[in-house]
Amino acid sequence: MKSIKLYLIGLLVAAAFLPSAAQDVSINILAVPDSLHVGEKGYVQVDICNVDANPIAAPANKLRPQLSVAGNATIIGVADANGDTLTGWQILSLTNGPGNTIRLLNSQPLANAECLQFRVIIQGVVQSTTQIIGSTLGFQGPQTAGNNTANDNSETGIAVIGSLPVTLVRFDANRENQVTWLSWATTEETNSDYFEVQHSSNAKDWAVIGKVASGKESTTLRSYQFVHELPTAGVNYYRLRMVDNDLTYTYSRISEVNFGDAPSIILYPNPVSTRLYAKARQGKSAVSSVEIFSSAGRPVFKSSPVSVEGIDVRMLPAGVYILRTTAIDGTLYTQKVIIGR
Repeated sequence: MKSIKLYLIGLLVAAAFLPSAAQDVSINILAVPDSLHVGEKGYVQVDICNVDANPIAAPANKLRPQLSVAGNATIIGVADANGDTLTGWQILSLTNGPGNTIRLLNSQPLANAECLQFRVIIQGVVQSTTQIIGSTLGFQGPQTAGNNTANDNSETGIAVIGSLPVTLVRFDANRENQVTWLSWATTEETNSDYFEVQHSSNAKDWAVIGKVASGKESTTLRSYQFVHELPTAGVNYYRLRMVDNDLTYTYSRISEVNFGDAPSIILYPNPVSTRLYAKARQGKSAVSSVEIFSSAGRPVFKSSPVSVEGIDVRMLPAGVYILRTTAIDGTLYTQKVIIGR
Protein backbone atom coordinates (compact mmCIF):
# COMPACT_ATOMS: atom_id res chain seq x y z
CA MET A 1 0.00 0.00 0.00
CA LYS A 2 2.83 2.37 0.85
CA SER A 3 4.48 1.80 -2.56
CA ILE A 4 1.21 2.61 -4.36
CA LYS A 5 0.86 5.88 -2.43
CA LEU A 6 4.42 6.85 -3.28
CA TYR A 7 3.75 6.07 -6.98
CA LEU A 8 0.64 8.28 -7.07
CA ILE A 9 2.46 11.12 -5.35
CA GLY A 10 5.23 10.80 -7.96
CA LEU A 11 2.69 11.10 -10.81
CA LEU A 12 1.16 14.24 -9.30
CA VAL A 13 4.56 15.88 -8.87
CA ALA A 14 5.56 15.02 -12.44
CA ALA A 15 2.28 16.39 -13.79
CA ALA A 16 2.88 19.64 -12.00
CA PHE A 17 6.02 20.17 -14.06
CA LEU A 18 4.52 19.27 -17.47
CA PRO A 19 4.07 22.16 -20.00
CA SER A 20 0.66 23.78 -19.72
CA ALA A 21 -1.82 23.27 -22.54
CA ALA A 22 -3.14 26.80 -22.02
CA GLN A 23 -3.48 29.03 -25.06
CA ASP A 24 -4.51 32.71 -25.30
CA VAL A 25 -5.81 34.72 -28.29
CA SER A 26 -6.45 38.48 -28.44
CA ILE A 27 -8.51 40.77 -30.73
CA ASN A 28 -7.84 44.39 -31.74
CA ILE A 29 -9.74 46.56 -34.23
CA LEU A 30 -9.11 49.91 -35.93
CA ALA A 31 -11.39 51.97 -38.22
CA VAL A 32 -9.73 53.13 -41.48
CA PRO A 33 -10.31 56.02 -41.93
CA ASP A 34 -11.82 57.29 -38.67
CA SER A 35 -14.45 59.36 -40.49
CA LEU A 36 -16.62 58.75 -43.57
CA HIS A 37 -19.04 60.72 -45.69
CA VAL A 38 -22.58 59.45 -46.03
CA GLY A 39 -22.40 56.76 -48.72
CA GLU A 40 -18.61 56.46 -48.53
CA LYS A 41 -16.94 53.10 -47.84
CA GLY A 42 -14.18 52.37 -45.35
CA TYR A 43 -13.17 49.34 -43.32
CA VAL A 44 -12.39 48.09 -39.85
CA GLN A 45 -9.04 46.34 -39.63
CA VAL A 46 -9.30 43.26 -37.42
CA ASP A 47 -6.18 41.67 -35.89
CA ILE A 48 -6.53 38.34 -34.07
CA CYS A 49 -3.26 37.15 -32.52
CA ASN A 50 -2.15 34.02 -30.68
CA VAL A 51 -0.30 35.74 -27.84
CA ASP A 52 0.40 32.86 -25.46
CA ALA A 53 4.00 32.11 -24.52
CA ASN A 54 3.49 28.38 -25.07
CA PRO A 55 3.95 27.09 -28.64
CA ILE A 56 0.33 25.96 -29.03
CA ALA A 57 -1.83 26.71 -32.09
CA ALA A 58 -5.43 27.82 -31.82
CA PRO A 59 -7.35 25.06 -33.63
CA ALA A 60 -9.50 25.59 -36.70
CA ASN A 61 -13.25 26.07 -36.22
CA LYS A 62 -12.69 27.49 -32.72
CA LEU A 63 -12.27 31.28 -32.91
CA ARG A 64 -15.54 33.15 -33.38
CA PRO A 65 -14.98 36.92 -33.53
CA GLN A 66 -17.99 39.23 -33.61
CA LEU A 67 -18.04 42.89 -34.66
CA SER A 68 -20.92 45.36 -34.23
CA VAL A 69 -21.17 48.88 -35.65
CA ALA A 70 -23.18 51.80 -34.34
CA GLY A 71 -26.22 53.20 -36.12
CA ASN A 72 -24.23 55.69 -38.22
CA ALA A 73 -22.73 52.96 -40.44
CA THR A 74 -23.50 49.55 -41.86
CA ILE A 75 -21.46 46.43 -42.61
CA ILE A 76 -21.45 45.53 -46.31
CA GLY A 77 -18.88 42.73 -46.49
CA VAL A 78 -15.47 41.33 -45.55
CA ALA A 79 -12.08 41.11 -47.28
CA ASP A 80 -8.54 40.00 -46.54
CA ALA A 81 -5.81 42.35 -45.30
CA ASN A 82 -5.19 43.61 -48.87
CA GLY A 83 -8.85 44.14 -49.72
CA ASP A 84 -9.10 40.93 -51.77
CA THR A 85 -11.40 37.94 -51.28
CA LEU A 86 -11.31 36.70 -47.68
CA THR A 87 -10.01 33.16 -47.11
CA GLY A 88 -9.54 31.20 -43.91
CA TRP A 89 -12.84 32.40 -42.43
CA GLN A 90 -16.52 31.67 -42.90
CA ILE A 91 -19.35 34.09 -42.13
CA LEU A 92 -21.67 32.62 -39.54
CA SER A 93 -24.12 35.53 -39.52
CA LEU A 94 -24.51 39.06 -40.87
CA THR A 95 -27.52 41.21 -40.01
CA ASN A 96 -28.63 43.98 -42.35
CA GLY A 97 -29.11 47.71 -41.81
CA PRO A 98 -27.42 50.42 -39.75
CA GLY A 99 -25.93 49.22 -36.49
CA ASN A 100 -25.54 45.66 -37.73
CA THR A 101 -23.36 42.77 -36.55
CA ILE A 102 -21.15 40.19 -38.23
CA ARG A 103 -19.88 36.92 -36.74
CA LEU A 104 -17.15 34.76 -38.32
CA LEU A 105 -15.44 31.40 -37.64
CA ASN A 106 -11.83 30.49 -38.48
CA SER A 107 -11.43 27.60 -40.89
CA GLN A 108 -7.66 27.36 -40.48
CA PRO A 109 -5.55 27.10 -37.29
CA LEU A 110 -3.76 30.13 -35.85
CA ALA A 111 -0.15 29.28 -35.03
CA ASN A 112 1.54 30.46 -31.87
CA ALA A 113 3.01 34.00 -32.00
CA GLU A 114 1.18 34.73 -35.27
CA CYS A 115 -1.78 36.93 -36.24
CA LEU A 116 -4.67 36.70 -38.66
CA GLN A 117 -5.76 40.01 -40.19
CA PHE A 118 -8.83 40.86 -42.25
CA ARG A 119 -11.14 43.78 -43.04
CA VAL A 120 -14.81 44.31 -42.30
CA ILE A 121 -16.06 46.70 -45.00
CA ILE A 122 -18.39 49.44 -43.72
CA GLN A 123 -20.31 52.33 -45.26
CA GLY A 124 -21.46 55.60 -43.68
CA VAL A 125 -25.26 55.94 -43.62
CA VAL A 126 -26.19 58.67 -41.08
CA GLN A 127 -24.29 61.87 -40.29
CA SER A 128 -23.03 61.79 -36.68
CA THR A 129 -20.15 62.40 -34.30
CA THR A 130 -17.81 59.52 -33.51
CA GLN A 131 -19.72 56.35 -32.60
CA ILE A 132 -18.33 53.15 -31.14
CA ILE A 133 -17.59 50.00 -33.14
CA GLY A 134 -17.15 47.08 -30.78
CA SER A 135 -15.69 43.60 -31.15
CA THR A 136 -15.67 40.44 -29.04
CA LEU A 137 -13.57 37.32 -29.47
CA GLY A 138 -15.91 34.41 -28.84
CA PHE A 139 -15.30 30.70 -29.14
CA GLN A 140 -17.12 27.83 -30.81
CA GLY A 141 -17.75 25.65 -27.77
CA PRO A 142 -15.80 26.24 -24.54
CA GLN A 143 -12.97 28.75 -24.38
CA THR A 144 -9.46 27.49 -24.94
CA ALA A 145 -7.71 26.53 -21.72
CA GLY A 146 -5.96 29.45 -20.06
CA ASN A 147 -7.66 32.12 -22.21
CA ASN A 148 -7.31 35.64 -20.83
CA THR A 149 -10.72 37.28 -21.18
CA ALA A 150 -9.19 40.75 -20.64
CA ASN A 151 -8.02 40.87 -24.27
CA ASP A 152 -11.16 39.36 -25.79
CA ASN A 153 -12.74 42.78 -26.46
CA SER A 154 -11.67 45.81 -28.49
CA GLU A 155 -13.26 49.09 -29.60
CA THR A 156 -12.71 51.74 -32.24
CA GLY A 157 -14.73 54.72 -33.45
CA ILE A 158 -16.15 56.12 -36.67
CA ALA A 159 -17.70 59.51 -37.44
CA VAL A 160 -19.94 60.20 -40.44
CA ILE A 161 -19.51 63.79 -41.63
CA GLY A 162 -22.14 64.35 -44.30
CA SER A 163 -22.83 63.54 -47.92
CA LEU A 164 -20.13 63.10 -50.51
CA PRO A 165 -19.71 66.11 -52.81
CA VAL A 166 -19.92 63.74 -55.78
CA THR A 167 -20.93 60.18 -56.57
CA LEU A 168 -17.94 58.84 -58.49
CA VAL A 169 -18.81 55.85 -60.69
CA ARG A 170 -15.51 55.47 -62.55
CA PHE A 171 -11.87 56.55 -62.29
CA ASP A 172 -9.47 55.09 -64.87
CA ALA A 173 -5.81 55.65 -65.70
CA ASN A 174 -4.46 54.39 -69.04
CA ARG A 175 -1.11 54.64 -70.76
CA GLU A 176 -1.30 56.18 -74.23
CA ASN A 177 2.11 56.38 -75.88
CA GLN A 178 4.23 58.22 -73.32
CA VAL A 179 1.51 59.99 -71.34
CA THR A 180 -1.17 58.92 -68.85
CA TRP A 181 -4.77 59.54 -69.84
CA LEU A 182 -7.01 59.92 -66.78
CA SER A 183 -10.78 59.78 -67.11
CA TRP A 184 -13.60 59.66 -64.57
CA ALA A 185 -17.37 60.05 -64.38
CA THR A 186 -19.97 61.07 -61.81
CA THR A 187 -23.70 60.47 -61.60
CA GLU A 188 -24.45 63.07 -58.93
CA GLU A 189 -22.75 66.25 -57.74
CA THR A 190 -24.00 68.32 -54.80
CA ASN A 191 -22.28 71.54 -53.77
CA SER A 192 -19.18 70.28 -55.57
CA ASP A 193 -16.30 72.65 -56.37
CA TYR A 194 -13.39 70.90 -58.13
CA PHE A 195 -11.31 67.75 -58.61
CA GLU A 196 -7.67 67.83 -57.56
CA VAL A 197 -5.59 65.31 -59.54
CA GLN A 198 -2.77 63.80 -57.48
CA HIS A 199 0.22 61.67 -58.51
CA SER A 200 2.67 59.46 -56.63
CA SER A 201 5.51 57.14 -57.52
CA ASN A 202 5.22 55.11 -54.28
CA ALA A 203 1.50 55.37 -53.32
CA LYS A 204 2.53 57.19 -50.13
CA ASP A 205 3.85 60.65 -51.07
CA TRP A 206 1.40 62.59 -53.23
CA ALA A 207 1.82 65.70 -55.39
CA VAL A 208 -0.89 67.81 -57.05
CA ILE A 209 -0.51 67.72 -60.85
CA GLY A 210 -3.77 69.36 -61.91
CA LYS A 211 -7.14 70.79 -61.03
CA VAL A 212 -10.40 70.25 -62.91
CA ALA A 213 -13.58 72.24 -62.24
CA SER A 214 -16.62 70.16 -61.36
CA GLY A 215 -20.21 70.41 -62.53
CA LYS A 216 -21.23 72.07 -59.21
CA GLU A 217 -24.78 70.66 -59.12
CA SER A 218 -25.74 67.69 -61.27
CA THR A 219 -27.92 64.59 -61.25
CA THR A 220 -26.85 63.29 -64.67
CA LEU A 221 -23.78 61.42 -65.91
CA ARG A 222 -20.81 63.80 -66.33
CA SER A 223 -17.42 62.78 -67.71
CA TYR A 224 -14.00 64.34 -67.09
CA GLN A 225 -10.50 63.94 -68.52
CA PHE A 226 -6.95 64.93 -67.63
CA VAL A 227 -3.58 64.14 -69.29
CA HIS A 228 -0.43 63.66 -67.23
CA GLU A 229 2.28 64.59 -69.70
CA LEU A 230 5.32 63.69 -67.57
CA PRO A 231 4.79 60.34 -65.83
CA THR A 232 7.82 58.85 -64.10
CA ALA A 233 9.57 55.64 -65.12
CA GLY A 234 8.09 52.61 -63.38
CA VAL A 235 4.67 52.48 -61.73
CA ASN A 236 2.68 55.72 -61.49
CA TYR A 237 -0.19 56.05 -59.00
CA TYR A 238 -3.12 58.46 -59.35
CA ARG A 239 -6.06 59.54 -57.22
CA LEU A 240 -8.64 62.33 -57.10
CA ARG A 241 -9.33 64.63 -54.18
CA MET A 242 -12.96 65.66 -54.65
CA VAL A 243 -13.51 69.01 -52.94
CA ASP A 244 -16.83 70.54 -51.88
CA ASN A 245 -17.65 74.27 -51.75
CA ASP A 246 -17.31 74.21 -47.96
CA LEU A 247 -13.80 72.65 -48.39
CA THR A 248 -14.82 69.20 -47.19
CA TYR A 249 -13.36 66.51 -49.41
CA THR A 250 -12.92 62.82 -50.03
CA TYR A 251 -10.53 60.72 -52.10
CA SER A 252 -11.15 58.37 -54.99
CA ARG A 253 -9.66 54.91 -55.19
CA ILE A 254 -6.07 54.72 -56.48
CA SER A 255 -5.40 53.81 -60.14
CA GLU A 256 -1.98 52.89 -61.46
CA VAL A 257 -0.10 52.81 -64.78
CA ASN A 258 3.26 51.15 -65.41
CA PHE A 259 5.89 52.95 -67.50
CA GLY A 260 8.62 50.47 -66.59
CA ASP A 261 9.59 49.87 -70.23
CA ALA A 262 9.08 53.47 -71.33
CA PRO A 263 11.94 55.52 -72.82
CA SER A 264 13.55 58.27 -70.79
CA ILE A 265 12.33 60.99 -73.19
CA ILE A 266 8.66 61.92 -73.58
CA LEU A 267 7.22 63.36 -76.82
CA TYR A 268 3.77 64.91 -76.69
CA PRO A 269 1.20 65.44 -78.01
CA ASN A 270 1.16 62.84 -80.75
CA PRO A 271 -0.59 63.40 -83.15
CA VAL A 272 0.33 67.08 -83.09
CA SER A 273 -1.01 70.08 -85.02
CA THR A 274 0.79 73.13 -83.62
CA ARG A 275 3.55 72.58 -81.02
CA LEU A 276 5.46 69.42 -80.16
CA TYR A 277 7.28 69.05 -76.84
CA ALA A 278 10.24 66.81 -75.94
CA LYS A 279 11.05 66.44 -72.24
CA ALA A 280 13.05 64.05 -70.09
CA ARG A 281 11.34 61.94 -67.50
CA GLN A 282 11.94 62.77 -63.89
CA GLY A 283 15.45 61.72 -62.87
CA LYS A 284 16.60 61.23 -66.49
CA SER A 285 19.16 63.14 -68.54
CA ALA A 286 17.74 66.28 -70.21
CA VAL A 287 17.17 66.58 -73.97
CA SER A 288 19.99 68.35 -75.83
CA SER A 289 18.80 68.21 -79.47
CA VAL A 290 15.81 67.28 -81.65
CA GLU A 291 15.79 66.30 -85.33
CA ILE A 292 12.75 65.69 -87.53
CA PHE A 293 12.92 63.61 -90.72
CA SER A 294 10.33 63.03 -93.43
CA SER A 295 9.01 59.50 -93.96
CA ALA A 296 11.58 59.24 -96.78
CA GLY A 297 14.43 60.05 -94.35
CA ARG A 298 15.05 63.64 -95.47
CA PRO A 299 15.93 66.02 -92.58
CA VAL A 300 13.33 68.83 -92.27
CA PHE A 301 14.07 70.30 -88.84
CA LYS A 302 16.83 70.44 -86.22
CA SER A 303 17.09 72.30 -82.94
CA SER A 304 19.86 72.40 -80.34
CA PRO A 305 19.25 73.32 -77.57
CA VAL A 306 15.54 72.48 -77.33
CA SER A 307 13.21 75.36 -76.49
CA VAL A 308 10.92 74.97 -73.48
CA GLU A 309 8.20 76.53 -75.69
CA GLY A 310 8.20 73.41 -77.86
CA ILE A 311 8.69 72.92 -81.60
CA ASP A 312 6.40 74.79 -83.97
CA VAL A 313 5.37 72.20 -86.57
CA ARG A 314 2.85 74.37 -88.43
CA MET A 315 5.40 74.95 -91.20
CA LEU A 316 5.49 71.21 -92.00
CA PRO A 317 2.88 69.53 -94.23
CA ALA A 318 0.55 67.05 -92.61
CA GLY A 319 1.90 63.50 -92.62
CA VAL A 320 4.07 60.97 -90.81
CA TYR A 321 7.55 62.02 -89.64
CA ILE A 322 10.44 60.49 -87.74
CA LEU A 323 11.64 62.45 -84.71
CA ARG A 324 15.03 61.70 -83.16
CA THR A 325 16.06 63.18 -79.83
CA THR A 326 19.46 63.13 -78.17
CA ALA A 327 19.87 63.40 -74.41
CA ILE A 328 22.77 65.16 -72.73
CA ASP A 329 24.19 61.76 -71.77
CA GLY A 330 24.19 60.77 -75.47
CA THR A 331 21.12 58.53 -75.40
CA LEU A 332 19.22 58.47 -78.72
CA TYR A 333 15.48 57.97 -79.01
CA THR A 334 13.48 57.67 -82.25
CA GLN A 335 9.72 57.76 -82.61
CA LYS A 336 7.10 58.28 -85.31
CA VAL A 337 5.17 61.54 -85.07
CA ILE A 338 1.95 62.31 -86.89
CA ILE A 339 1.36 65.92 -87.89
CA GLY A 340 -2.28 66.67 -88.60
CA ARG A 341 -4.37 69.75 -89.30
